[in-house]
Amino acid sequence: YSVITGLDREGNVVFYDRFKKVGQDLINHICETVKDAPAYIDKTGGGITVYELCKSKCPNMLPYSFTSATKNVVIETLAHYVNNCKISYPYIEELLTELECYEVETSPRGVVSYKNGRGASHDDTVISLGLACLALKEGEELFAQEKEFNIFSIPAPSFINWG
Repeated sequence: YSVITGLDREGNVVFYDRFKKVGQDLINHICETVKDAPAYIDKTGGGITVYELCKSKCPNMLPYSFTSATKNVVIETLAHYVNNCKISYPYIEELLTELECYEVETSPRGVVSYKNGRGASHDDTVISLGLACLALKEGEELFAQEKEFNIFSIPAPSFINWG
């Protein structure tokens, strides 16, 4: 799946789309949705090609490379926004299920990691909302003068077939 999540400057989810598209259909859908709004896009694995094909049509799209450390930043930012009531979202069954199943693990060495657990097969909606929160956090100063302010996030699709 691919997910696009849009937030306004108050942290309200103003756009949500979870879809299965591949190839040029995926690129067209992302570019038609995001246009010139600020956006983070996952530039890891399959996301590299998606980012490269979208960046000329979406000038404010910023790449985000996931590692275990940067994923922690995304999830910790999301947790902060949720726990402090800085975002609001409508009832989205997939999102609520994934949020409820997300887990924190601490290794014997004290390394913290986050993962989807308890039977959740995806975490794409959580990652998308987390990226949107991170973009909101980092964009609050950058886009403070904008009257219309919506940001979007797009995690890398889990499967891409360019055939």
